[in-house]
Amino acid sequence: MTDKILIPLLCYNYSKFLPECLESILRQTHKNWKVVVRDPGSTDNTKKLMSYYTKKDSRINYIREKCQFSQGGSRNKTINENPDFHIIAYHDVDDIMMPDRLEQSIKALSDSHIVYGNARKFGQKHYFYKPFPYVNYKLLYHGNMICGGTVCFRRNVWVNVGGFYEKEDIYEDYEFWLRAAKAGFKFKYLNQILVLNRFHSKSIMHKVRSNQIEKKYPTEHKTIKKITLRLLSKAWQMYVLLTHLNF
Repeated sequence: MTDKILIPLLCYNYSKFLPECLESILRQTHKNWKVVVRDPGSTDNTKKLMSYYTKKDSRINYIREKCQFSQGGSRNKTINENPDFHIIAYHDVDDIMMPDRLEQSIKALSDSHIVYGNARKFGQKHYFYKPFPYVNYKLLYHGNMICGGTVCFRRNVWVNVGGFYEKEDIYEDYEFWLRAAKAGFKFKYLNQILVLNRFHSKSIMHKVRSNQIEKKYPTEHKTIKKITLRLLSKAWQMYVLLTHLNF
């Protein structure tokens, strides 16, 4: 498996977060990567900053466009335009990578399709986020137990499930994990902090609502909910308790 990693980013008026994001990528111990920043017409300092970073490192690319893209649409376009990259790092421009995130992820992908790990939340809220160490379709169905910013996945996952959902600008990561899990792709958990995940007034992470998932998967919702919801709730409570007590 090739070790070339593609990092698609969408930046619309988020220039105040760009330097921290890009500097964290430049500090990666794994060096074989490419960043593509798509900008659908920012009115802040994004264009000027990207002029600096594209000159600083040829692995950083900037595309300024007139049309608006959803997060999913932007990621799909970048992945489609870069067919030689067989590993994709899911990342947001307001987050910060830990230095060995890409290196550890690529190792873990040797025997899996999708890798995820822990995150440290910072900004308006501060806490440590440790997801379930094991996920499957039934568990994911009742809530997003994966911090999207920690994920790396193989390109064949994206190809087989038909890319990211493009019609809405939120939840496209969760919906992607659901389809990947349903298709039988293997998830692997890394018990280490992979990203610093920024929490701010404009962030939209972890707002998934079960009724939105019910609309997309109506025929399975009632059956799965009856079987797993009560068990999942108890298991999650116990997992959080043991985690915080350091058992």
